[in-house]
Parts: sequence; C-alpha cells; structure tokens
Amino acid sequence: TKGCDGKEMTEFGLLKEAGAIAYTDGAKALTNPQVLRRALSYGRMFNALVVQHCEDPDLVGEGVMNEGEFAARLGLHGVPELAETTILERDLRILAATGGRYHVALVSCVASL
Repeated sequence: TKGCDGKEMTEFGLLKEAGAIAYTDGAKALTNPQVLRRALSYGRMFNALVVQHCEDPDLVGEGVMNEGEFAARLGLHGVPELAETTILERDLRILAATGGRYHVALVSCVASL
C-alpha cells in the first residue's frame, strides 16, 4: 500500500506475473483496516500472502524495545505489548472475514501467541 491517505493498494496481479509471492509495507504497519480488508480479499484471487509488521505506530511512540523492567533499567522508552496485540487482534478478525492469507513478520510478546 502507498499514499499519504493510506488508502491506495498495489496491483497484486502485475506483481504476481513478475514473480511476487508476498506483499508488505516492510517495517511499517498497515494501519488502515479498510486497506487490509481489501488487500486480503483481493489477494485471494492471486493466492497472495499479506505480510504485516504488527506494531501500532501511535502506541509505539518513541519506544525502542519491549516495555518492562529491563527497558527501565537501561533508561529506554518501552513499547507496550498493546502496540502489537491490538493490531494483531484486529487483523485476525479481518482475516477471518476475508479468508485471505496472512503472515505476521514479527512476534515479540507472549500475548500475541
């Protein structure tokens, strides 16, 4: 997906013809649920795998590692597990409704398992 409004989606079919098998925004979370829904639905036609970086950027803020005692001892901003689990829970509901293919690129907390 691209675009300043977060609502544009790439052409899966043309990329599939060129050899693509998975589609992602890389290290950036796909935060717009409507775009995710469309990507999973549309991607079914091409057996496309949508890869998600599960971190809500608004909850991550300035965080650089999982929130907790170790981050506090190091004096680093922690990332609450909610940053990951809220995106994942939302995505799994959308996945169930669309029947697409989905992969989480990173799991960093027990609650996500």
